[in-house]
Amino acid sequence: MGPVEWDTGKRVWEARECFDDRFVLLYSDNLVPFPMEKMLSLHQEHKLPLTLMVAPKLPGNIILDENGILQNYDYKRSSDLGFVEIGYMIVEKQRTLTFFQNPNCNFSSILKRMAAQQQISAWIQHDAYHSISDKERWMKAEEYLKPKKILLIDRDGVINLKAPKGEYITSCEDFKWIPETREGMKQLAKDGFRFIVISNQAGIARGMIDPDALTRINKMMKDELLKDGIEILDIYVCPHHWEDNCLCRKPNPGMLLQASKEHLLRLDRTVFIGDDPRDVETAWNAGCKAILLGDSSDITSVLLKKYPHYATSYLTASLEFIRKHYNPGLQ
Repeated sequence: MGPVEWDTGKRVWEARECFDDRFVLLYSDNLVPFPMEKMLSLHQEHKLPLTLMVAPKLPGNIILDENGILQNYDYKRSSDLGFVEIGYMIVEKQRTLTFFQNPNCNFSSILKRMAAQQQISAWIQHDAYHSISDKERWMKAEEYLKPKKILLIDRDGVINLKAPKGEYITSCEDFKWIPETREGMKQLAKDGFRFIVISNQAGIARGMIDPDALTRINKMMKDELLKDGIEILDIYVCPHHWEDNCLCRKPNPGMLLQASKEHLLRLDRTVFIGDDPRDVETAWNAGCKAILLGDSSDITSVLLKKYPHYATSYLTASLEFIRKHYNPGLQ
């Protein structure tokens, strides 16, 4: 460990002979899922000495260019700097050690020097990160780490039958249950599972669904499921048009990230159930596991690395997979 008075740069320098040519450097006071495969892919693409995980935040201490390369790293936060470092990084040893002018330094000074020469690429982590730097944040991180039997689930095509292509469910009368899904949710609820619904509803932006009508439909759905002991914790809806380029419309992960933040949910320990290849891609983008309900041929448009972890015709056929995922001791 070295003497307590050693600064972070000094510790890295003294430990340099222990490192591989490429190594992972982590701080110890922040916690967030670390998408190693994705971050390593970015690191190899940019071919820079260091790739740093950052999060959007104001005030921040980092500026990025349009390609995700650090342009400035400051010790102090400012409203002009839109990102902060989380403290997870992939490091090329020899190329990074060349920036040590004085080994007895803070590692932040190394990052500042590297950023000034555009030698750091950034992995942007939109999922909330948690800190243990004080009691309040420690308790929040502890709650975040607790296992939770919460499933994320799409609505149209999963809980209810979809409307014809180009149309939407616009009234409670149009809402037709998929019996196998309702039965599967009922069985899971008996095991203590709860649900969060994730739904694209571009019909709002297109003027084809009245927002109040959508609220009534979702309330009816929630109330009816509760009669079977099925608790819907929350319902997240993207009302935007597909041309709006919002972060929340699937396959973008915005709604899942919001659920993670508001329910202290570890997405890497969570399953998202959908009926469309876009749902599989959404899960991959958010770091979730994915279950695809429908014909297995539906996944042919999804890249291999984004394939679902389980594919079946009905939710009732996936119950064993779900139970084992949330309780590894059953495997």
